[in-house]
Amino acid sequence: MTGSIRLLRPLNLLILILAIWFARVLAGGATDPLTLFAATAAAALLAGAFYVWNDVSDLEVDRVNRPDRPLPSGTVAVGAAKAFGAGLVVMAFLAGLLAGAGVLLVLFLWFLMLVAYETGVKKKGIAGNLFVSVVASSPLLYGAWLGGSVAAGVIPALFAFLLHLAREIVKDIGDVPGDGRAGRETIPIRIGERNAFLLSAFPLLFLVLFTPIPFLLGVYDVRYLLAVLLGVDVVLLVVLAGCYFRPDRWRMALLSRVLKGEMVIAMIAILVGSAR
Repeated sequence: MTGSIRLLRPLNLLILILAIWFARVLAGGATDPLTLFAATAAAALLAGAFYVWNDVSDLEVDRVNRPDRPLPSGTVAVGAAKAFGAGLVVMAFLAGLLAGAGVLLVLFLWFLMLVAYETGVKKKGIAGNLFVSVVASSPLLYGAWLGGSVAAGVIPALFAFLLHLAREIVKDIGDVPGDGRAGRETIPIRIGERNAFLLSAFPLLFLVLFTPIPFLLGVYDVRYLLAVLLGVDVVLLVVLAGCYFRPDRWRMALLSRVLKGEMVIAMIAILVGSAR
């Protein structure tokens, strides 16, 4: 049971649920509770299925990079994981039925995108990084749509896209040993780990430059500006500087964890700064 829960990556699912609810509140919170619950459950179940499928397809890579994961460690059998993932997909679409035709359509599009990613796009280097970053940031648009205004989710989705893009490249740096053995042509394998890190810094530097713009445009107030400058920009610049001067695997792993945390901090900054 513990192994199956680990396959679902509970922290990632919690962030996904918070992102949907956050964007829904940001958009005005127009969704009735039953629809919100069913729509959120559907998205989380489908994401869980993707995580399981990802672990199945990455089994040989994880034998090198993450031997403690449930599948390479033997905690969960591959056949059981495949059945578990299929069951999660079925449950996701059943939840979608309760939420309505619009949610079902979104689930179907997500499903097609996840299939495309796992069956080929993930092996395409930067194209795979861009693709998964789009998918990972889309729940914010989904939550805003549930709340009645897709536009309210655009800026948060851009934040999430840039953070995810940088994190995907950084994760690939840590996965070089297994990816190289599997014959994958990821960015760090193609251009080197140092150059890959420098590439990952570009979306983060763009994010730092972008963060004041919503304040200057009057979208969010000064509370947003202070929170995002101190909680996001300063932290990113400090960690990036540390990685630049000492680009070892420990610091790359730290940067990956920081980027995940920054997604939550950015959501809090936006929520606080949008309150009137």
